[in-house]
Amino acid sequence: MSDTDLAAELAAGNQDALAELYDRYGRLAYAVALRILGDSGRAEDVVQDAFLKLWNNANQFDIDRGSMRTWLITAVRNRSIDTMRGRGAHERQEREQWAQHGVL
Repeated sequence: MSDTDLAAELAAGNQDALAELYDRYGRLAYAVALRILGDSGRAEDVVQDAFLKLWNNANQFDIDRGSMRTWLITAVRNRSIDTMRGRGAHERQEREQWAQHGVL
């Protein structure tokens, strides 16, 4: 099944198409997330979020703008970066709170 066929099946709500997509690109998506995040748990969460995003927005996929693989990996990359930014901000906020209480 081509990416275009997969996208049409996803848009139609076919869960088998989602499983096929995961079988096809899941390892790559995880490798990208793990490389960016350096944390297996967060990488798994990012991949799950990316596939969920794909599932919920499959009708927006446009083969003329790129492949399903590209769309997915871009989503994984962007979500991984967002996760890194959020973690950094959270850690800074936590350190500041501890410092205000004289713990650090």
